[in-house]
Amino acid sequence: PDGSVGTAKLVDANVTDAKIATMAASKLTGALPAIDGAALTNLPAGGKIVQVVHAHLGTHFTSSTQMVDDNTIPTITEGVEVITLAITPTSATNKLLIRASVPVATGNRTLMHIMALYVGATSAALSSRPFALANADDPDGPVIEHYMTSGVTTELTFRVRIGPVGSATITINGHDSAAKMGGTMNTFMTIMEIAV
Repeated sequence: PDGSVGTAKLVDANVTDAKIATMAASKLTGALPAIDGAALTNLPAGGKIVQVVHAHLGTHFTSSTQMVDDNTIPTITEGVEVITLAITPTSATNKLLIRASVPVATGNRTLMHIMALYVGATSAALSSRPFALANADDPDGPVIEHYMTSGVTTELTFRVRIGPVGSATITINGHDSAAKMGGTMNTFMTIMEIAV
């Protein structure tokens, strides 16, 4: 008599999306079914991490190959190569965030040291940073970070080089010219590809 239709009078498949104008939020209770997210819309376009690659190196070694402290970009022949890591970007417009740290010590704490990041065989560094050590033979872990557009969808190999500015021997992944901490004092590099 009131014009209502009970559940018993509904025929399967006769209540379609087109016949449902609105639904109160209070009717949406319980858990949603699992979905893959492929059809979601109105999500922010950028900032999603597409892939992450990582490498670490615990091998101890020493070097006396110097870096140059002047107003030119450090070149790939300066210092010693410590670690490399390759990534193949999925889009030429995506961003890459490269971060690396190298535990290093030297007997000559009065000297400046330089760490630089390179890509491929390109001579000029992408980024560089000077650092000093607080005490002789006390290790520090300087960090270098670089953010860039990938520019390609082919493999890119990033390289970190480090060296003293002057005559000194540096110890990588150790101190007092010796390995320490059983290989857990290690150099690392992480690269993230970020969608834009």
